[in-house]
Amino acid sequence: MVSAVEIRRGCYGGNFLAAIDAGLSVRPEQRPQTMAELLRRFDMVLQVPLPLPPTQADEMLGMPTLSAPQPGRPKLLGASLLLLAPLLLLTALGAWLLAR
Repeated sequence: MVSAVEIRRGCYGGNFLAAIDAGLSVRPEQRPQTMAELLRRFDMVLQVPLPLPPTQADEMLGMPTLSAPQPGRPKLLGASLLLLAPLLLLTALGAWLLAR
């Protein structure tokens, strides 16, 4: 197999092409074993940004701020779904029987 370094020399940086070749190596032990090693071959540094507090992130994205659930307040959504599931199942069964 012709290497990326040979095919695209001059089009892309040598380290970039060498990293591509290393990642496509036939022998697993010759491939980068971690993302950190792969990034080093690309001459890149992994930088993970710190997450914004929820309110700042919501404001930046224009999302409405959600209030925390009130203690002692019943969770009606779960109970509603449990009650509606058999009804939906019966409706689907009825539709299937009518279609036969």
